[in-house]
Amino acid sequence: MKMYRTLLSILPLLLLAGCANHGPFRADTQFVDGIVLLDGEPVAHAIVQFVPSGDEGELATGLTDENGRFNLTSLYGNRGRGALRGTYKVLVSKDQSDWVIDPRTGEGHTVATPLLPAIYLDEATTPFEVTIQRGRNRVSLELQSR
Repeated sequence: MKMYRTLLSILPLLLLAGCANHGPFRADTQFVDGIVLLDGEPVAHAIVQFVPSGDEGELATGLTDENGRFNLTSLYGNRGRGALRGTYKVLVSKDQSDWVIDPRTGEGHTVATPLLPAIYLDEATTPFEVTIQRGRNRVSLELQSR
């Protein structure tokens, strides 16, 4: 019985050790940063998504700061920093949320209004495609309002 308990107590450690070099959280992510501009002006608080356009890569996201700058993070990789190598379609979105109360029922709900052109919200229409390579990757996304 004691041997059985010992085996059960070390089994999880053996499994973790086996996954340490091959698991998804050790993937080789690359640092990705950049800037989002709309008509030459920085876009603050926009969501940037890198969506894999092929078999390589995993979804990576970032949020722009007050100066339109972002750093990507992903589920996999080196503690979530960066993106895996591969080719990505890049989506950029920013919404304004308003709380609206229905005067007939008195019930409220949130209404989100997109603040950027719809072309940047869809993989099929976005003009941005980026290939992430080994090393540091700097990306400039220059959006147009028209």
